[in-house]
Amino acid sequence: MDLPVKRLTFGLCIFVVIGNWRIGVDGSAGCHYFSIQSEDYFDSVAVCQKFKMCLADLSTKAAFDELEDKQTDRAEYWFGLNGYEKPDLSYIASSKPKDYLPPESEISVSHSCGFLKPRPNNKYVIGTAQCGLLKRFVCTPSAMCNGVPTNSSLVQNFSKGMTCNISAETSLLLTLKP
Repeated sequence: MDLPVKRLTFGLCIFVVIGNWRIGVDGSAGCHYFSIQSEDYFDSVAVCQKFKMCLADLSTKAAFDELEDKQTDRAEYWFGLNGYEKPDLSYIASSKPKDYLPPESEISVSHSCGFLKPRPNNKYVIGTAQCGLLKRFVCTPSAMCNGVPTNSSLVQNFSKGMTCNISAETSLLLTLKP
């Protein structure tokens, strides 16, 4: 492959990856990465951890609404709600319980992994499913993920117009194929 083709390929990879980032608003959690590939729940956690992030914590209505407003693809996405080998569902980034559930959410004790389920009215609800199913996933910066420090350069608040800060290491990881 000659040099101009390599540069074009690299540029296209960066464009595709950056296109999956959505920016936060004032007082928000910040960036969210919406995957285009599908993984099971546990592989989704591992991918987020490679990015120094965790599956998204949607424990409040504000966090849920923010993420819902950013999402344009109508797909099912794993996020950080999990009840695997636990007595109840909680978030793997913070260990917070499932305090907020949007109306029409469908939670089952026999399925332990949370996902965002699209509704016809351009809204999402929360559902649970078997963790081995393949779904897209959404990551967000977090200090911890599944009990492991992420070593993230966690950005707490974004000023208006500020873009997501993506480290060179994370940018490189995003462009590599598994």
